[in-house]
Amino acid sequence: MTMQDTQSTPPPTYSIIFDNLDFFIRTHHQSIIQKNQSIHWIHHIAVQDRIPTYHLNNNKPIQDFLEYELEKSLPGLETQTYMRREFIVIGSRMLTKYLSVLKPFSDIVVHHMPHDYTDEMAQRSIDYPLGLLFKDENKTTDLVDVLQHLQNEYVPNGPDVISNLLVGGDRLTEGNCRNIQWAFADGDTKKDRLKGMVFKFEDWHAIRVLFEIHYRIFYNAASAKDHGTLYVNMSKLRYSS
Repeated sequence: MTMQDTQSTPPPTYSIIFDNLDFFIRTHHQSIIQKNQSIHWIHHIAVQDRIPTYHLNNNKPIQDFLEYELEKSLPGLETQTYMRREFIVIGSRMLTKYLSVLKPFSDIVVHHMPHDYTDEMAQRSIDYPLGLLFKDENKTTDLVDVLQHLQNEYVPNGPDVISNLLVGGDRLTEGNCRNIQWAFADGDTKKDRLKGMVFKFEDWHAIRVLFEIHYRIFYNAASAKDHGTLYVNMSKLRYSS
């Protein structure tokens, strides 16, 4: 690879994911000096984007707003045809999964709809551990320090422009980070206003919260007489086996 190729190839883009690391240290013999400790730290990683987006232009609109036709916002014949093909695939998956008479056909249905980036999205994520931050995200002052650290260390910063960096976490983290960003809205520069970060909610947190809610509602010893609860079903399986 020549020096010219190196300069013309832009670096890969990435996002930052961080979450709290909580643990409890229990002391065998407590005293005034030596007590139980509740530790709250933050671990963060950088996840490389599988698909580069340098070919997308964010500096100008696709079309002038005054020339835009409202009917383009409605699904046309081409969009409806495309959606119909997808619904057929999704419907075939559901039928072969939940109807016992159709389960023998589960091997011939389409389990993945190919697209332009199928090969790239099939690869494992490339992530880089960035270490621990000895801060508690539940404390506003500590979270401010964390966001300023991310802004200064990881947000791409050119001489005249600051690129946006996606920063992900759970729902509470996203809300707290947005509030802090709004609180810094009166800063003199984009860097002071923490404008280089765009906060988002990670999907796996939603799945985890869903399981926690399901467990808290249905897996309850007091629901032993409520048919259909998780506790009753597990009890029937346990004693019937």
